[in-house]
Amino acid sequence: MFATVGACPVAVGGGGGDKAEAAAPATGSSPALLRCQWNDCHKPLPKTGVGKIRVHTCPTCYGYFCSRACRNRHRDAKRCALTRISNLCQEVLQKIRHDQVSRQHLSVCAQRGLLSRGRGVIRLVFQGAQRAAQFLERGWCVAGERGQMFYVARDDLQPHDMGARVYSRVRSLCDEYDPERKFVLLVAVCVTQEVVTPAGAGAISREMVVKAVKLRLSGPLPEDDVQTLILPVASPVTAGSNGLLPPQKQRLQGLRHVVRQLEMRGVDLSGGYPELYAKIRAFVDAGELFSPVCMFPTDARTGQVFMCVVLPLADQELLDRMAGTRSAASVKAKKRWMF
Repeated sequence: MFATVGACPVAVGGGGGDKAEAAAPATGSSPALLRCQWNDCHKPLPKTGVGKIRVHTCPTCYGYFCSRACRNRHRDAKRCALTRISNLCQEVLQKIRHDQVSRQHLSVCAQRGLLSRGRGVIRLVFQGAQRAAQFLERGWCVAGERGQMFYVARDDLQPHDMGARVYSRVRSLCDEYDPERKFVLLVAVCVTQEVVTPAGAGAISREMVVKAVKLRLSGPLPEDDVQTLILPVASPVTAGSNGLLPPQKQRLQGLRHVVRQLEMRGVDLSGGYPELYAKIRAFVDAGELFSPVCMFPTDARTGQVFMCVVLPLADQELLDRMAGTRSAASVKAKKRWMF
């Protein structure tokens, strides 16, 4: 099981092999003094014979410590906030593993995502530790506490979203899992902290603590009828367009259409999915293309999860291919698709 904070991934649960050596930073002619970050210690970090500093790092917040003892005291869940969040991610994974209702719903999302986007991972995002704790307490029954669900295709995974090492591990899981029996679940909790910039100004830092694991598929729910909504931001590209983007005015109209369609179902795009909204705004304002995003929000009118695929552009061939996949796979399940 792996975790990452920001862009620095580590393996969770490793107790050794975390000793590192780094060159002592210098400011002007006098070297800066690095001290142990354990509150009751603050000793200068020991140096080796070649002028390097030997440190023990916390595998979740990457603080520097002079010894394993200081690091272990810091790693107590009551003292290291990011260790507490990492443990919370693990608790969420364990709850889903043993909660039949949660696993059934996620299995349906994984199967639908596989049909439309190929191999990939279910990304379950909680905006803060409180949301994740509420999910542990109340489970799947409360729509607002399920977290934001996305299906990310294997080729759309990005190292900067989870760190290079965790990215490599998740890619391996996506390559190796048997889609007939398993699915890959990635749980992420967003941590917001106030930090001080080098200039002395205050700023807000947003980091993601992430864990991924393979889980066994459950059979679909008997009453399952997952509606799928496909929303291209702009009109399909025609053969005579020579690959040019539609005008900015048309892209803006497409954004309004996407927002309106989701609002009809009680989904706040800018407030509930800020990262996706930022990608669409970049496409509308600057023409920056983005990979199709597959998410699973809850329809406020029915309380049911539905699948929504948002694309910047979709040519008719792509829409026909997705519709063809729908036709072949939905005769038995009777899924409803809308464009």
